[in-house]
Amino acid sequence: MLSPTTTQKINLHHPAGLHLTLIDYGATWLSCRVPLQDGSLRETILSSANPLDNAAQDTCMGAMIGRFANRIADAMLHWQGERIALHKEATQRHQLHGGPDGFNRRRWAISAHTTTNATLTLHSPDGDQGFPGALSVSLTITLSGARQISLEISAITDKHCPV
Repeated sequence: MLSPTTTQKINLHHPAGLHLTLIDYGATWLSCRVPLQDGSLRETILSSANPLDNAAQDTCMGAMIGRFANRIADAMLHWQGERIALHKEATQRHQLHGGPDGFNRRRWAISAHTTTNATLTLHSPDGDQGFPGALSVSLTITLSGARQISLEISAITDKHCPV
């Protein structure tokens, strides 16, 4: 498992007052402060007080997950007429949010970063967590106003598989 001890922090700020802080470990949102009418900022994200605590928590709090957002019963994928065994936690019978070494526990590459947007990318090889096909994921976060954040997520795979 990758250690989050050397994470890179990304601070985004929109001139209208919105602030967003994330780290490359899990593409995790640490803070989102929204301007109020009185000029103060209000925190809107529930996150670990220390970014290093993200590795210890099991809730995926603020992090990107993948390849699958939910539980896959018995960690068995029924896909295109095949039964594919997926990875699962030793103490669980289902796969949750893409597996025990999911995207929330990976170092994402920062491929672009300005004051109002950031693009992070991740490559997942064929067979990762049991899923077929190599997968390349791109996540772009853009602040476009005092209270507007847009996410654009794209994924390309070299085999048919759920994403």
